[in-house]
Amino acid sequence: LQALTLLNDPSFVEMARALAVRLQREKLPDDSARLDRAFRLSLARPPSEEERASLLRLLAAQRAAWAKTPEDAAKFLKIGNFKEGSDLPAAELAAWTTAARVILNLSETITRP
Repeated sequence: LQALTLLNDPSFVEMARALAVRLQREKLPDDSARLDRAFRLSLARPPSEEERASLLRLLAAQRAAWAKTPEDAAKFLKIGNFKEGSDLPAAELAAWTTAARVILNLSETITRP
């Protein structure tokens, strides 16, 4: 139940979008470097190779899905009060928001063992 709340609550979607905007604005060379940065910011460690591979697959799938439904991407990116990022490509930002939601919803992120 907690995981569903964290994935779907508007505040958590908004936080994930803020992280995604930050990752898009930083001058990082590629998706792998962005994932490293997201993990360092969220967990103070780099992603494992398995985590990296899984999230790279997720990003590719999400880019394709959001590109097919740009109106849904625009609607998704309006959740919450955080308004930055409107100048970024919607499908790309929506894909990174989805990846950020996964990272922010990891048990390790939530509980900080």
